[in-house]
Amino acid sequence: MTIEQRESVLAQFDVAPTSRPAGDVGPADPPSHARTISPIIRAYDSLIVRLYCLLRFRIIRGRFLEEIRQFLPAEGDVFEVGSGFGLFGLYFARMSPHLVIRGVDVDEQRIHLAQSARRRLGLSNVAFAVGNARTVHLPEGLDGCYVLDLLHHLPRDTAHGLIAHVYEQLRPGGVFIVKDVDTRPRYKMAFTWLLDVVMTRGERPQYWSVADMTDTLRTSGFDVIRYAMVDILPYPHELYVCTKPR
Repeated sequence: MTIEQRESVLAQFDVAPTSRPAGDVGPADPPSHARTISPIIRAYDSLIVRLYCLLRFRIIRGRFLEEIRQFLPAEGDVFEVGSGFGLFGLYFARMSPHLVIRGVDVDEQRIHLAQSARRRLGLSNVAFAVGNARTVHLPEGLDGCYVLDLLHHLPRDTAHGLIAHVYEQLRPGGVFIVKDVDTRPRYKMAFTWLLDVVMTRGERPQYWSVADMTDTLRTSGFDVIRYAMVDILPYPHELYVCTKPR
């Protein structure tokens, strides 16, 4: 990617086009988990969106968010594909003020709400823009990238292409974090499938088995470590921590 192409990608976002935030980008010490979530939910004007945020934070429990955050770089340039209302980008930006996080989502209204919440929270190290996961062009030299519950909403060929593109754009040693839904046990998958259909108004998700996901990530070049995320709720969460070899 040329410098001009990189600047074109980053021009969508109102944060500095650098992998290291300059100046005051957040609190000196990250707030506690509890003190982080409540302001994020309150930052949205819509009561419906607040209820959605509350539900999402119930499904993706605080312990899970911290499990994911520990694998993100301590500082640097991180991209989120499929950011939705910006919940997780806002959370990670508040908890890790030395990260610069950029998120894209295909829904323009969700991006508008995410940007509004970001401004209300006073965060300068996170920004959101409209972008389609099927055609997204990531900037070169990323320190990290994450996709949470996204890949099962994409056609397999598209998902394969996205994974390969992430690998290409990460710097050596960069981290790609994938959280998705396993196909086992079946009763947990069925519960999650029904919830997905309701939440997406009829879309039929295509879940990946652990073997398929691991094989695809490794074939793309990643070193992969997998974690089963045990929950009291019947969701078969799987976390894949993928590193691009140095």
